[in-house]
Amino acid sequence: MTEKTVVRIKDIDIDVIKKDIKNIHLSVYPPNAEVRISAPESYDIDTIRHFAISKLSWIKDNIEIIQKQKRIEPKDYVSGESHYLFGRRYRFKLVNDKKTRIEIQGANTIVMYAKEGVTRDYKHKLMNKWYKTKLEDKLNTLIKRWENITGFKFNSWQIKKMKSRWGSCNPENKTAIFNPELSKTKIRNIEYIILHELIHTEIRTHNKDFIGYLNKYMPNWTLYKNDINSVTFD
Repeated sequence: MTEKTVVRIKDIDIDVIKKDIKNIHLSVYPPNAEVRISAPESYDIDTIRHFAISKLSWIKDNIEIIQKQKRIEPKDYVSGESHYLFGRRYRFKLVNDKKTRIEIQGANTIVMYAKEGVTRDYKHKLMNKWYKTKLEDKLNTLIKRWENITGFKFNSWQIKKMKSRWGSCNPENKTAIFNPELSKTKIRNIEYIILHELIHTEIRTHNKDFIGYLNKYMPNWTLYKNDINSVTFD
């Protein structure tokens, strides 16, 4: 059972989650620079507070890095906009048509067919559904590939919007969640997230064994981690 609370250190709110783990972990998550500490259930709040204070400089540095990240602003879904699919830039084109659909034309154009006068929200939902379908197809292939490479397996996985994570894994039941925004980043970055979560099916924390598996199966993983975290989506 997890216990959640918030501590405030020098005007920084830190989410504290106490759960059944052996070591304390500190993270700062994009896109909003949310600070989180996961601590063993036996740790009292004063111990956690002292830990946070000792890491204050690191916390501030990582908040600053995230706040400086390039942000991709929300789209209006009008012809001429740039949209991304698996790290590749496409020109968006809107065409009036009675039958609603989205397709890729040629080498660099995403065409949305929709009735004249539809709202931005409608186009946004339509585009998100299309992105999710594209990502689902890609994940079906990539997850099988990395399961075969590593021998680790998900019991199940799903695509679900998350505020501050590209992916997550529940080690107890070996289930994973992937952020639909992955559909906009490079394939190699997606593979890094898949591998990261697959390793979590066997190792709960980011200990030396976890890092060892990353180094074994993807020696350049830090490059992909930095690349995917260099952009946030509103």
